[in-house]
Amino acid sequence: MRDVVPEGDYVAGENERVYRRYSVTQLIELPDMVACRLIGSCDYGERTFSYTGERPPRDNAVVTIVDEFTGGIEDYIYDGQRKGWFAIHDMMVEYDPEIAHSADALNNALDMECPLSHRDANGLKAYLSMMLADDYGANIPQMTSIQARDFRLALSHAYSDWDRG
Repeated sequence: MRDVVPEGDYVAGENERVYRRYSVTQLIELPDMVACRLIGSCDYGERTFSYTGERPPRDNAVVTIVDEFTGGIEDYIYDGQRKGWFAIHDMMVEYDPEIAHSADALNNALDMECPLSHRDANGLKAYLSMMLADDYGANIPQMTSIQARDFRLALSHAYSDWDRG
């Protein structure tokens, strides 16, 4: 991640850690689009960049905002499937002894939505089907096993990037 200390209001780039130091009212925004940079020729060790427009942030890009006034840290992750930023800190469930073993605690946990949870629903179903088929000795169609394999690969290779062909 790249560390940034902006002087005023700032639009964060992807994979940046932004430090809010100067003012409580300083506005730090998450980007809808980022500049495309291609590294051009290198003359005498200097890089030249050519800007070719804008693109959405890459899938799984992160932005961290460190507020030095409050000591708070906010982490955001970009979900390319849903085309938006989602706060990771909103999903942290704090232990509350008053409701720890109640139906309210369970309902609160079940109502939360995990970032990146809208990935390849059919692939997840296929993967779960394969796991259950093994337990029960059932045969599954070849297409289901292909979808399950592709789902597992996509989890580790970020196949949901917007620019992958």
